[in-house]
Amino acid sequence: MTEKNLDIITKIIAYYSAFYMGVKLYYVLSGVPDGNAQLTLAMILFLIAFTGFYLLHKGRQNWIYAIFGILAVSLLRYFEADLVVILQDFWANLLAGK
Repeated sequence: MTEKNLDIITKIIAYYSAFYMGVKLYYVLSGVPDGNAQLTLAMILFLIAFTGFYLLHKGRQNWIYAIFGILAVSLLRYFEADLVVILQDFWANLLAGK
């Protein structure tokens, strides 16, 4: 694959992560009772998006980020319901002092 394809893939991952992070933040700000799990997922998406935009800005796109980004976002979307339950239990225990 060419450098142009890598640039396009990096942009797609970065913009998709930023959009999905915005969706998660909107969900938290809309008044969900336990938003810590959603905020945790939003922070992961922020890191992926920030890294992508940084690489685009510096012109240092690489296949490691592209493959990792595709896998991370895909797995996050696929296992989102399970991750939310796990993170809610984690934050509930942490905030309760257990």
